[in-house]
Amino acid sequence: MKLKKTLVIFFIVFSLVPLYIMAGILTYNHYQSVNKIIKENLKSLGETTVLSMNGFYEERKTELQIISQYAMVDNLVVQSLDNRFGIDISAQQYVHDMLMKHKASNPYILSLSLINRDFRVVSSTEDFDSTKYSELQNIPAEKLARDFFIGSVVTRETTEGDKRLVLACKSIERNGEVIGYVAEEINVAYFDKFCTDTTLSADDVLYISDGHGETITQGYAVNGELKPYVPTEEMEAAYQKKWKIINLDRHPSGQIRFKADGKTYLTYYSTIDNTDWLMNITTCLTTHAQDSKNYLILIVITVVCVTTIILAGNIFVRGQFIKPIEQMEYTLKRIQETGNYSLRILIQGQGEIGYIARQINSLIEHVEQESLKEQNEQQQLEKKATSDLLTGIYNKQSINDCVEQMVKRANEMRAKVVVGFMDVDNFKDFNTHYGHQQGDEVLKYVARCLRESISGNVGRNGGDEFMFCMLERRNTDDVAMVMERLRNKIHEGVVNTETGRIMKVTCSIGVVVALGAETKTEDLIHEADMAMYEVKEKGKDNYVIRYKIEGVV
Repeated sequence: MKLKKTLVIFFIVFSLVPLYIMAGILTYNHYQSVNKIIKENLKSLGETTVLSMNGFYEERKTELQIISQYAMVDNLVVQSLDNRFGIDISAQQYVHDMLMKHKASNPYILSLSLINRDFRVVSSTEDFDSTKYSELQNIPAEKLARDFFIGSVVTRETTEGDKRLVLACKSIERNGEVIGYVAEEINVAYFDKFCTDTTLSADDVLYISDGHGETITQGYAVNGELKPYVPTEEMEAAYQKKWKIINLDRHPSGQIRFKADGKTYLTYYSTIDNTDWLMNITTCLTTHAQDSKNYLILIVITVVCVTTIILAGNIFVRGQFIKPIEQMEYTLKRIQETGNYSLRILIQGQGEIGYIARQINSLIEHVEQESLKEQNEQQQLEKKATSDLLTGIYNKQSINDCVEQMVKRANEMRAKVVVGFMDVDNFKDFNTHYGHQQGDEVLKYVARCLRESISGNVGRNGGDEFMFCMLERRNTDDVAMVMERLRNKIHEGVVNTETGRIMKVTCSIGVVVALGAETKTEDLIHEADMAMYEVKEKGKDNYVIRYKIEGVV
């Protein structure tokens, strides 16, 4: 009893007291630093987003600058300004093709145009009237005077409906004089990536607007999907009240703190180079404070749990030898009775008993691994013996065995058996034109179509030839439906893994249907093979079904 009291006092003095002191220090430091960390993280997140957007603008500026520096682009703009001579049609076509290639390489670009300083379109990826003025003339002169700029949001009608877009423009100069512009229309939907790429919670929102206050993108990401955020009227009013006193010329970036709906919010804002746009990220400090309270609760719970464990430790000390030995004996007996080597001795610790338990567990694990290894090797050998290594379906020997077994089953059930041969049309052309790797992809694709369409067994007979068999218990017209479905599935084609284009695939299919009791396996296989060659002779890409009734095809 005296030893028990001594242990309790020892645990309290040297375990619980230090634990309580540490918990208090951690809680105090957490509350002191949480707001500072939030501010720094919010600023870092905002600056990173601005850098990403500036990188995008530099990329667009470089792209348009490359176009503006083409000699043929320069000459074509000069020709359009000289009314004495016409425009070189071949040069105009060349520039048009070049603009189309640049547009195709950027899916977020809606259009790309070449405009002279008189605001007449010289070339464009869209249909245009060279006698009419471009909407570029409506851009303020101070913006056009810049070397490069990205404008505000506008809505334009397209063949796909109304599109919200922004205009990016780069001047074309000759001898220090502006002679025209390269302009592109960027789909506003592209800027949603800055929301989805930014790590935001449901209480944070990223908002980007143009100089007129028009929303470009806003929201937060959940599993890579953009979720819209609608502030309350009180929140919007509180934000605008703080925003009105901000001088962007003196403070192009900074933080705003405001309260609304009983919560405290913090917003980081920043202007964006080459635009009149504004970016801000808003977070809810109240939510983070709640997280801090949860942190305190977690510490309290942890302290209580650790205290309980420490105080209860002296009770388990008395059984630290007997119970582990009983556990080892019970586990070994269970393994002996059941042969289940996945069982383990559930004893932990660094003492002698724990060491013995780990050694026994290691021995059991070794026996289990050897047993699993042997089983896996046996399964692999069986799979290699029955499967085609390329397609994963049955090999020639196995599918022939399946056909024989299917005929026996059909005989026992007095059902009809269906046996088919299928050959890929012009298979050598795939190897010749695309290489053997793409030829292998075609074979794997055809095997996959067979597995999905045939309810029986399918196998590769060798090369580009396949065989299948199944039972047909319903009307024989169902066989034709299955073949038609299989043929349509194959017609979908397979994607060339190198070019990304669809390779058209067709097959010739020969099928024979017969009662299992009326024929031999060899005869069915022969008849199916002959039916397939009949398709080959009649032009390929089709199927022939032969019905064997009372021994007659």
